Amino acid sequence: MSFGECSLMKEISKTEDSIKSCYTRISFLEKKLEHAENNDLQQELEEVRKLLKTNEEVLHTLHKHNAGNFGVGIVLVLIIFIVWMIYILVKGNEF
Repeated sequence: MSFGECSLMKEISKTEDSIKSCYTRISFLEKKLEHAENNDLQQELEEVRKLLKTNEEVLHTLHKHNAGNFGVGIVLVLIIFIVWMIYILVKGNEF
């Protein structure tokens, strides 16, 4: 874990890893199903596909949340910059 990593980024990373795992499992199950008809494998494949869809939706939500946090940070920086510019205009370059 890196020092500056926030929990939202950890969640995004975990979800991306889960999605990769689901794609790998789906690929494996599809290859197995090519050689044999097995209802258990088909059911497992459907469950993994549902899990994959859920994880992709969660990842999309996390990315939206992350973008919102980024927007708040940008607005905060702009406000600080504007206040600093007003201070410079009123007081001059004297610190």
